[in-house]
Amino acid sequence: MRSGDIWVKGSRRYKNFDDYLIPEKDFDKLTSALPLPVSADFHEYITSRMTLLQSRLEEVNAMAALGELPDVEISDRGVKVSPLDNSVPAQVSPLAELVYSMLPRPKITEILDEVNSWTTFTRHFSHIKNDITRPDTRLLLTTILADGINIQTDPLQIDHQPRAAAA
Repeated sequence: MRSGDIWVKGSRRYKNFDDYLIPEKDFDKLTSALPLPVSADFHEYITSRMTLLQSRLEEVNAMAALGELPDVEISDRGVKVSPLDNSVPAQVSPLAELVYSMLPRPKITEILDEVNSWTTFTRHFSHIKNDITRPDTRLLLTTILADGINIQTDPLQIDHQPRAAAA
């Protein structure tokens, strides 16, 4: 059922794949109202792009023949592109370091928590077993972080069960 090959009529979780799609009449309205900025015909599109590419190549070749390509030197040994100059004046670097040293260094978990407080994106997550139960926000953010930096969750397992008071 997960693959969508089989569905359950009336089910929210295992419904027919076509039920997820926009109805055809709505799709036709949207496509006529929002045309693509490029041709949908492949041959027409590729011909126009090849024509543009050819004209740009001719322009670059003409500039190269006259030695007018900025920061590029073409010789028998090949093509040499000059490295970019540092556009930041030397006296700015110590000032930038001073400013950066004054900024707080928040933990990534604090940033995730703050972004969640602005956007409440965690409200869109539901428990894997049912759609009603919301997962613990702190645990969810920890899982997102672990997945984002590609580490196993085993070392991050958190004991979030309340402990009995010591007797």
